[in-house]
Amino acid sequence: MKKQSIRPTGIAQAFALNETFFSTTDERGIITSGNKVFSRTSGYALDELIGTAHNVVRHPDMPRCVFKMLWDCGQQGQPFMGYVKNLAKNGNHYWVFALIVSIPSGFLSVRIKPTTQVLDTIEALYQRLVACENTALSDGRTLPEAMALSQEMLDREVEALGYESYQSFSRYSLNAEIKQRDKGLAANDLRLFPEELVVTQGSKANHLKAIYNQTLDTYDRLGSLLENLDTFSLIYDDIQGRQFTVQKVAEEFRLNALNANIASEPLGQLGVTIGTVTQFLHEYSTNLSQKVDALADNISITTASIADIAAYLATARLQLEMLLSFLAEIVSSSTCPKEADRLLIMAKDLRMAFSDTLERATSAIRQVQRRLPELKDNKEEIRKLIVYLNVAQISGHTESMRIDEVDHLRSMFNDLRDRIDSAKGELEHLENIVNQLTQITEKSAKKLAYVSEFLTQEIAV
Repeated sequence: MKKQSIRPTGIAQAFALNETFFSTTDERGIITSGNKVFSRTSGYALDELIGTAHNVVRHPDMPRCVFKMLWDCGQQGQPFMGYVKNLAKNGNHYWVFALIVSIPSGFLSVRIKPTTQVLDTIEALYQRLVACENTALSDGRTLPEAMALSQEMLDREVEALGYESYQSFSRYSLNAEIKQRDKGLAANDLRLFPEELVVTQGSKANHLKAIYNQTLDTYDRLGSLLENLDTFSLIYDDIQGRQFTVQKVAEEFRLNALNANIASEPLGQLGVTIGTVTQFLHEYSTNLSQKVDALADNISITTASIADIAAYLATARLQLEMLLSFLAEIVSSSTCPKEADRLLIMAKDLRMAFSDTLERATSAIRQVQRRLPELKDNKEEIRKLIVYLNVAQISGHTESMRIDEVDHLRSMFNDLRDRIDSAKGELEHLENIVNQLTQITEKSAKKLAYVSEFLTQEIAV
């Protein structure tokens, strides 16, 4: 089907909060399958959609740079998540939060209805990005150049919102949208899928019901794991904050020691002992900065893995909800055996994506677990240096009390004592975080293994 020239109406196409829809494409972006919600919301029959490029529903308000990110992620085997404005056959539009992952035959996209206020920010941002691209093209820039300019604008805008990258922003948005949707579902007494399937007699129907019940059991197992999502997010913010604070303290140590060393030089013979102390302070503070830099590197890698865990767990949840919803759709459909087999293949794609996401979550958890001993070692090395600094500070302060007219030095040693106390507190807090991470990753790894038992039974076709 050729893409028709459809004029946007500016009217929102309605679909319910508890409706989740998906589609699959080949590696070129040609639609290979989809569910009824996708068909109804887009306004196209599935027969019209299958075999058509997915950009048949592309809205002109969508920045080209966003789709470039989508394709780049897909080619790198990485998931993409973000807000997308689609164009229905009748010219209406519908916003979705899309989660797109690679599968052996191409790509799988699961979409939910966005309901947070982030959407207002995104809509305004997309308008600026599209304007940037169109202006660049009007000025004679090439399409890649125009997309590069809008990508730069997107990066700046995301950073201005307080996020390190678009990936950080999109992952935050995924969790925010799921939480907001859960509140809406509870408030309106809506379900994402039936509690139980009612099927007619028949071997295939009974087999589907067995698969559904097994998937529902897996969803319940996953639920206990998802309770840790907020904890992972809080730990992410906390440990990242510790990284910057400890780095700041180390730099203050270095400057304080340097200033004390400079201040002791004019004292001559009276300041020999203090000079020796300040030299030690300078040496220890320099070593401290190096150890803190090593700690910061480990924290950066660890926080990236923590962010991965949270994103993959949220992704797994949506994929499993989509599978349950689609299994219910299959059972309720009156289809011929050939069509039923095709639907089951689609269900296998959904479960395969879920399996891959679980593996990614497991890998991220193992990455964190491998880093924890190194973080403990980093912390212990820093603790020892803090002890040495504390001894030197006490010696310096004691010596300064014996010399008249060195109030400025005494003040420096007092400031150093305050920084030492602060550093001790930061290290204690970091130790608590590491202990908490150790416990939660151990529990999560066991729960993931428990959830993975679901994948041992194949969906027969």
